[in-house]
Amino acid sequence: MKKNEKVVGIPKLDVYKNITIQSQNTNTIIYSCHFGYSNKNSINIGTFPWSGEAMQKFALKHPEYKWIFKPHPNLRNTLYQDKRYGKKFADKYFETWKAIGEIKEKGNYFKEFANSDMLITDSCSFLLEYMPTQKPIIRFTNKNSKVKFSDFGKK
Repeated sequence: MKKNEKVVGIPKLDVYKNITIQSQNTNTIIYSCHFGYSNKNSINIGTFPWSGEAMQKFALKHPEYKWIFKPHPNLRNTLYQDKRYGKKFADKYFETWKAIGEIKEKGNYFKEFANSDMLITDSCSFLLEYMPTQKPIIRFTNKNSKVKFSDFGKK
């Protein structure tokens, strides 16, 4: 950090001050995957090719957990356009998640974060946005990722 820099916080995270934590014994897990996984124009942080179906199979085997699928808003369209998957696969994939639990594709997700028990993700921004919950995060990584963390990000 340079002499004239100072970390002051992120106003976006102030939302946690106004969220009521629901008392629950549901063991809620949020699975969130990024859309950018193998496109030369992408940052390649997504892990869908190896984690997407594996996580869905895991969730199907573990109905004792409440599952929330929180895909990046561009994931469905990316799967539609990917020759490996296509529209039929993507629609079935999302319908299966709907049958497993809840899908949260759009809108404010901080209430779900605050009331969950764990986040599984390959996203970068969610690492910071989930951190105020002080709950576990499992982060999947893509060996071809173009994202490099600063020293602060690594901490």
